[in-house]
Amino acid sequence: LGVVDDAAFATARASRLSRAGRSPRAIRAHLAARGVPAATAEGVLEENPPDVLASALAQLRRRRAGPFGPQPMPPEARLKALAALARAGFPHDVAERALALSPDEAEDRLLEFRRG
Repeated sequence: LGVVDDAAFATARASRLSRAGRSPRAIRAHLAARGVPAATAEGVLEENPPDVLASALAQLRRRRAGPFGPQPMPPEARLKALAALARAGFPHDVAERALALSPDEAEDRLLEFRRG
């Protein structure tokens, strides 16, 4: 009916979800649950690809894990953080890179991401 522009809605929602620490897979699922056609969601994610590493860092910060948790990170805490990122839909290589960052690097990356 033209009441809601699916592309504009998907762009705004994908940006907000990415900043909140959601993976591209979780963003696709969220948009599908809101009735956005898959082709529109894919187009939005291709035009404005989310910074997956920064999204993973936002997820870790919210959970107080990885570079945002106690240092040095015990091996069991690392495994728990990897599992949490996997369940959230982040690829293994992105999770490894996020966990490998120092606290200062991670914080700088998040600040840069939030500034746009």
